[in-house]
Amino acid sequence: MALVGLGAYASYIVLKDFDFGQLWAWRPTRPLSFTFTAGALGNGFTYTLTLPLLLDLLIAYNWTWEFIGDFSRFARSKRAGTWGPFAGASLAEYWFFSVGALMTVAFLVTASPGSVNFAAISDPSFKATQLGFGLGAYLIILCATISTNAGNIYASALGITNIATRWKMSMRRLLLVSSAIVVPLAILPLFETNFVFTYIFFLDFLGAIVVPLWTLTLVDYFLVKARRYTDDLFASEGGHYWYRGGWNWPAVVTLLGGTALYWTIAFGFPALRETTSAALPTIAFVVALYYLWGRSAWQKHLRALREARLVEASG
Repeated sequence: MALVGLGAYASYIVLKDFDFGQLWAWRPTRPLSFTFTAGALGNGFTYTLTLPLLLDLLIAYNWTWEFIGDFSRFARSKRAGTWGPFAGASLAEYWFFSVGALMTVAFLVTASPGSVNFAAISDPSFKATQLGFGLGAYLIILCATISTNAGNIYASALGITNIATRWKMSMRRLLLVSSAIVVPLAILPLFETNFVFTYIFFLDFLGAIVVPLWTLTLVDYFLVKARRYTDDLFASEGGHYWYRGGWNWPAVVTLLGGTALYWTIAFGFPALRETTSAALPTIAFVVALYYLWGRSAWQKHLRALREARLVEASG
């Protein structure tokens, strides 16, 4: 609630001092560009800010919030578990993206040409200082960051339990392991001089995995399985979803291929990415490949299961 109040107050201050039409009509005097730095790799990628590039960043960032579904099981109904996280995440992100954009443009309207440091103005603490907020605002931002990352640690531990099913370890110990891994990563900003752009690069790099992964999940549920998942999905071994020794190879190959395609476009052909994006071709590739290959493999798998059960029943 404190973070909601802070966002509302920031919106009020900006709209009180600036006319919304003036902010909406603002345009940069020259094309904006920035550089992704790969940190320890020592390499960088310079992009002009275009709509396809912003679309990539939007998808890469927001599709990493898939763990909100972990908490849907506490909902009272299927409808609430579906629309609650979707509406909550969407409304919050749209609003705070708008607040950040308004605060940034309000600063750029009054800044002298050539004096803008995007690494600085993209920092929420910097914006809070410019708007006259004090220690209270910083504490709210700090607590919001801590609470968000607590959810990330929980999601990481839960993911480990889903992957390493034979690894017998309590949830408490898994949380401690995840925390021990996260703490050194949290200290990295102290050693990175261009952390904001490095972090954006990290999100973009991670998006190369998340974009094909969630496209694959949606295609599997809506097109390949036609919304007909059964409780057999949770069987530890055997069953409808065991595939070949527990591996769905069409899905694995499609995921790796989609990730490679995203990386190739994003970091091998920056000019192409600025005009077409990397996410949209990746989504199209995953939909086409997995729908054809995955659907065929699923039908063969079902036929093999039926034949095996008929043989077992007749025996």
